[in-house]
Amino acid sequence: MRKESLFPFEVAVFQADGSFEDISYTADRDVRPANTSYLAPVPNGHKQYNEYSSFSYQVIEQRPQQQLIQTVSKDDERTTWATYVATHDSIMPLTTRIYTFDFMPASAAAAFIVVQFLKCFIRYLIWRNQIRLSCAVEY
Repeated sequence: MRKESLFPFEVAVFQADGSFEDISYTADRDVRPANTSYLAPVPNGHKQYNEYSSFSYQVIEQRPQQQLIQTVSKDDERTTWATYVATHDSIMPLTTRIYTFDFMPASAAAAFIVVQFLKCFIRYLIWRNQIRLSCAVEY
């Protein structure tokens, strides 16, 4: 169960010179490019791609040839956290979590406000029509 993730998440892959990149990890295939490692040479790192997108990692626990790493990947639509055990050439996912801005509550609130305005407008039309009818009866 721990080797399966409910959705792809980002992991850090390190070059021999210590630089890193984030790649999307899925449990059914090896995504590590040649001449790279999943082991972090420094305890943390951060990359800012633009105003809304970033990727960071932090080594939580260090053991010989094994690290517990937590990553955070942010973009304008979602934030994904992942914790995994990394060795030189493999990953074992432990936890993943995702936060997505949900448009449904905002849409429901907007729809409620529109319905209230429509109710008021219909009441106004009915009231205005009743005044015209009462005026027509008098003549």
